[in-house]
Order: sequence, then C-alpha cells, then structure tokens
Amino acid sequence: MTTLEKTKTDLAENVRDRIEKILSNPINKIDQATLAKKIGYSPAVVNTFLKGSYKGNIENITDALKKFLVSFNEDKKRIKTVLKFCETSVSRNIFNIASMCKYNGEMDVCVGSSGLGKTTAINEFQRLNNNVIVVDPDEKCSTRALLKQIGTQLKLPNFSWRMEDFLTDIVRKLYGTGSLIIIDEAENLNPSMFRTIRKLHDRCEGTCAILFVGTETLYGNLLRMSGELNYVVNRIACCAKVDKLNDSDIKKLVTQIFPDATDDVLRAFVKETNRNARVLYNTMKRAKDISAGKSVTAENVKTARGFLLVGKAWK
Repeated sequence: MTTLEKTKTDLAENVRDRIEKILSNPINKIDQATLAKKIGYSPAVVNTFLKGSYKGNIENITDALKKFLVSFNEDKKRIKTVLKFCETSVSRNIFNIASMCKYNGEMDVCVGSSGLGKTTAINEFQRLNNNVIVVDPDEKCSTRALLKQIGTQLKLPNFSWRMEDFLTDIVRKLYGTGSLIIIDEAENLNPSMFRTIRKLHDRCEGTCAILFVGTETLYGNLLRMSGELNYVVNRIACCAKVDKLNDSDIKKLVTQIFPDATDDVLRAFVKETNRNARVLYNTMKRAKDISAGKSVTAENVKTARGFLLVGKAWK
C-alpha cells in the first residue's frame, strides 16, 4: 500500500468511526437510510462502507460523509426554534366552529387573514378528533385531484376513473360516520369543485359535514359566484371570521421561546408583528439569532422584524 493509499484508508476509517457514533446515538434520530438520503448515496452503499467492504470510489463517499459531518456539527451548535401548539383565541374560535359544523352535519365557512394560524389549528383539531379529514387544494387543483385527497384519507382501495363512480365510493364510505371534511385554502376552489362538494354533502344527508377555510378571498369568491352557485351559498349555515392574535395569545407564544421576556419585549412583538402568527414566529426566530443566547430586548425585536420580507421597505 502506497503512502497516499494509506492516508485515504486512515481518513475513511476516521470518518467511519465518527459516523457510527452519530448513528448509534438515538438522540440524533439518524439511521443509515436517512444518512444515505442526506449524502446522495443509496442505503446499500452506506451500509457496505460502514462495514468496510465498499468496492466503489472510497474517496468520493468519504468526501460526501465529511461534508455531512461539517453540516451536522454546525447544526448541533444551533437549537432550532420550534413552537409547540398552544390554545389561542384563533385556535379556540376554529375549534368551536369546526365542532359546531361537525355536530350539526353542516356546510360552513371560516375566513381569516393569511398567517393567523388557521392551518395549525385545523391540523390540531384533526389530531384530537376522530373522523376528521383535512385537504388543501392548490390553485391548479382539479376536481378529481380534490376527491383523490379525500379518498386517500378514507383509505379507499382504488379510485374509479369515472367521476360519478368515484364520488359514489366516497359517499358510501362517509355516509353515517359523522365525519368532518375541512377544506383548507378553499379560496382555490373553482365552481366545479364547489358543485361536487355540495353534491357529496347532499348525498350524505347530513351525516358528513364540510368546513371551508380560507382567506377573505374565499368570502369574496362565494359572493361573486352567488348567482352561479346559489344552491351552494344558500346551504352555508355559518360564515365566521377569525380575528388577529390578542395580547394574551402573543404572550403565550413569545414566552415559549423567551421565558423571561419583559413587558417591553412583549409590546415590541405586538407592535412589530401586527398580531400575525406567522410574522410573529419568523420574528422570534430572527430575534433569537440576534440575541445570541442573551436576554432578548425590544431593540432586538425591531431589528429582527426588519429582516422579514413582509412589509419590507428598502432604504
């Protein structure tokens, strides 16, 4: 073995040892399959490398693993800012609307500005309750794609190519279950989708509820289509609006990340984020970076808010 070959072998051994320590520690939550995905190799290649029996280009995979180790160690130095779900006025209102809708088997509408935490509340409601289906069509979604989202969550064994048969299979699965279908970002629905969902609701005869959730655009769309879709609009039993976060909500969320936040800091978060949950979360992440482990200040909050694109005014 040449000196160069020995150096490469020693380097590979060193990298292998460091990787095995990471994989063997359950706290890291990384297995061979995850590692393989991160470095762009197959699990089989990673496995043979760790066993010392890899016959491919040792230098290339060693280099890929070295880059992974650099990223891994950098990530370990930082603690990701994660908010746990907590009840806010927004989530409480959505829970109340969803519960009422589900209990009565209605078709209801819930609207609110983007970034208030509607989707977070919806997902938590689904987690806590049985027979809740959540779908989120995008602006290019078709009626069939929307039904497929519903059918997938219902675990239908197959999806008929004939739309009428597909809808019949979904109704058969939903009928009598007392289920609630929540359609998030419902402002993306077109008239054909509204007609299909109305038909689904009618055929379930009140044993399955529908809750449309979206921005104020959803409300505007329904008003504009009221002539064409009057038979949908006049079935809406409740149309509720979700307001912005209140002071108590913001305090609950901020103190998750900054337990020692002063009143000045809390007021700064209220002022700088305009009571928007998404803006608040992003501002807290930047404020945590800026404060660098020290107690966050109102000035940190103001500086952090300046990094966000929303409301950005370049000087």
